[in-house]
Amino acid sequence: METRTAIHSLLASMLVVIGCRGETSGARPDDMSAEAHRRQASTHGDESRRHQRQYDPGAVRLSSGRGRVAGESYFGTDVYNPTEVHRRHAAEHRQHAGDHQSAAEALDVFEQVECREFPAETRRLCPLLGYQATVLEIPGGVRLTFPEGTPLDAVLHHVRCHVAFARARGREGMSNCPLYVEGASASEGPSPRTVDIVTDQPGRVDEMRRRVSTHLSH
Repeated sequence: METRTAIHSLLASMLVVIGCRGETSGARPDDMSAEAHRRQASTHGDESRRHQRQYDPGAVRLSSGRGRVAGESYFGTDVYNPTEVHRRHAAEHRQHAGDHQSAAEALDVFEQVECREFPAETRRLCPLLGYQATVLEIPGGVRLTFPEGTPLDAVLHHVRCHVAFARARGREGMSNCPLYVEGASASEGPSPRTVDIVTDQPGRVDEMRRRVSTHLSH
């Protein structure tokens, strides 16, 4: 459990770091699915190459201007490159492409590590279906207490896998699973047989609680 917790913390930190780095271009991992990030990276890459082709380092022009120094009139001549704007645009799109590609890779790695023990068909299943647990509301979400004999380590690992699976797909396709709520995360609770499921989005807490209640057997 300690090893998995350490890996989970490391991956979560990596996603936050990449998200902050790409914030200016909107390339935070959780903004979209990994596939959507790859499409954006491809689009920005194409734009970068298009602008780069229009940049000519040898395109030099002279620009004359009139001014005054110490009361005297003068004419000045500046040298400039009219295609310089394309070089700047190429660099900007190249940065955006890199940010989106990094975000996609972070989501992919997060899922691969968290779901390494689960086949693709299992990752899609909401891990709370079929389980019995008592529910206690806590700040940001709920604390679940499972009956004696519940394989808590397996449950928690599947929960974390499903969170990673949801993030990598932009939380699309399962409108009722509480783990598809934006900002969802799961951790071992403070007492035996407990799991805390919370969201860092205050406006989604009630939705998460409702979904948890719907998915747990009574």
